[in-house]
Amino acid sequence: LTFYYKDAASAAIYGAQSGAGGVILVTTKRSAEKGVSISYDGTYGMHQAYNLLTPLTAEEELEMRVNSYERAGLTVPNAWNPDMNPWITETRTNWMDEVFRTSPFQRHTAALSYNEDKVKVRFSINYTDDQGILLNTYSTNLSTRFLGEFKLNNYLKITEDANWSTGKSHGADTGSQTEGVLISALNMPPSATVYNADGTFGGTTTNDPEYLRQYGSFFADAHGATINPVRQLIAQSVDGESDRFFTNTSLEVGNIIKGLKFVSRFTYDVSSSFSKSFTPRRLEVGKADANNYLSYGTGKGYSWKTENTLTYDRTFGKHTVGGLLATTASKGYSRSLSASGTDLASEEEYLRFLRYASVVNASDGHSGFDTNVAVIARAAYSFDDRYFVTASWRRDYASRLPKNSNYGDFPAVTAAWKISNEGFFPKSDVVTLAKIRASWGRIGNLGSVPSNY
Repeated sequence: LTFYYKDAASAAIYGAQSGAGGVILVTTKRSAEKGVSISYDGTYGMHQAYNLLTPLTAEEELEMRVNSYERAGLTVPNAWNPDMNPWITETRTNWMDEVFRTSPFQRHTAALSYNEDKVKVRFSINYTDDQGILLNTYSTNLSTRFLGEFKLNNYLKITEDANWSTGKSHGADTGSQTEGVLISALNMPPSATVYNADGTFGGTTTNDPEYLRQYGSFFADAHGATINPVRQLIAQSVDGESDRFFTNTSLEVGNIIKGLKFVSRFTYDVSSSFSKSFTPRRLEVGKADANNYLSYGTGKGYSWKTENTLTYDRTFGKHTVGGLLATTASKGYSRSLSASGTDLASEEEYLRFLRYASVVNASDGHSGFDTNVAVIARAAYSFDDRYFVTASWRRDYASRLPKNSNYGDFPAVTAAWKISNEGFFPKSDVVTLAKIRASWGRIGNLGSVPSNY
């Protein structure tokens, strides 16, 4: 359903009378008509993992293991001998099906716009809720945005783009090459079960007392470092929070002299983050771990940048000239703190704090202050869209360099000849543009120098 209202009053009246519901889709982001407009964009859907790897059955895994040992000239271990360990012969779990799920997501955006000749503004609110395709994962985000354009007169224009967002997430370790959820789902034997008969999380083999009395309990290590991936998703917690504010403000002065324009732009970006991860004791059969782990991470940073640019571009008959003078300045700084604790006496959620850990470690760090300033000049000339020449110069100052050598000069020059615009050049649909260009310049690389030099 699509609704578009010229003003807030019409929207309120329609909403009260119609009782409209369901998913509403509006594609208009900025009002094309003058006056006030309200828009709403709502999306709800389901998503799932696609093209997943198909795990081996218990029979296929046993065949693969036995062949591997025999071709290597090694004796097949008792763990892969069905007579010594019949547990491995039956497929009980498809671990890909256990860790992945079909999950819902939704996104809602409401916007209020005002459009007149000299003033154009839009304020929007966006909310997203994405329940992850991995079991027990999710992310939510709430954001607002203000877009404004104000023409003060024929010479001055101010624009503003301000954004704020906050989000939360509950994730999982998918990156580890030994204990990540995905690698565990691939390596966990199909003969294993998600849960034991007593309701505890299952391991690489059974903990059934009757089975252990008959066949023994020395087969758990046959699967290396593999751990129950469902347990990882349910028992472990990997939580994060983030906040960010970003603004971009510009002032444009033009039309005072034809071809001459001045633009001043200022951006500011500040963000913060917080994470908390807890791994409980792992008592399952296989790779057991009698300890638990708690970790925190937090950080905050900001940066700003200002640009002031004066440009001139004019064409006089067959002559085109251009010039630019500009300055830029930027500054950035960030701080971080991380702490971890082990051997918490209780694993209750309300007691998962560092004060209850037996061993605590912490470290902090910072980056910056990183400050940069640059002065830029450029001149360009072309004749009859055939001959071109451009020269530029730039000087950069960087706080991360030693004070006695904290700047660099970077000149450049370019010349070009567009042969295809000459009268003697044959017209052809095969070759539509032929141009010769030569250039020389000097560049610098500050990225290889740490900001805390």
